[in-house]
Amino acid sequence: MKLGIQGRLILISCVVLTVCGAVSGVYLESVARGWFSAQREAELFRHARTARELILDLDTLDDPAGLQDLATRVGKSTGARVTLVHQEGHVMADSEFTLNQLPALGDHGARPEVMVALQSGEGQAQRLSAALEVDALYVAVRWTRAEGVGVVRLATPLKELEAVVTTIRGGFVVAGAIAM
Repeated sequence: MKLGIQGRLILISCVVLTVCGAVSGVYLESVARGWFSAQREAELFRHARTARELILDLDTLDDPAGLQDLATRVGKSTGARVTLVHQEGHVMADSEFTLNQLPALGDHGARPEVMVALQSGEGQAQRLSAALEVDALYVAVRWTRAEGVGVVRLATPLKELEAVVTTIRGGFVVAGAIAM
């Protein structure tokens, strides 16, 4: 079947629109991913700074049950995993694990976000969680008390980010199909 000049122009227009739509979609997905990630990171830092203030208000750090309760309460109110890490690297409390499970978590002193926070006050990383085996966004904020120095770390799975991006991608595909 031979296309006339009008058929070729329509075909070329459809190809150009499809390519432009695909390039725009990839760009918008990248922008949305970056924006959402930055918003979630900023939110986690705000929560981590608030948790730091709660740690500074505690009477003592020698109460493991009290630290565990604090981590659990902050975790429930923020929807994030909360980990309290001593400067020597051992986990003092974690909202996702019991006190009995903490020794199995191992040394957290070498985690990138913890190392940066101990050096400069705040740190962040996106990486695979060794304990939960999911990709996660981590933020960490240093605290200093008479008894020592440590880090409050908050983490959230990146699957939340992927769900938002998938929704945006689907909306863009539907909008593109309607436009065509």
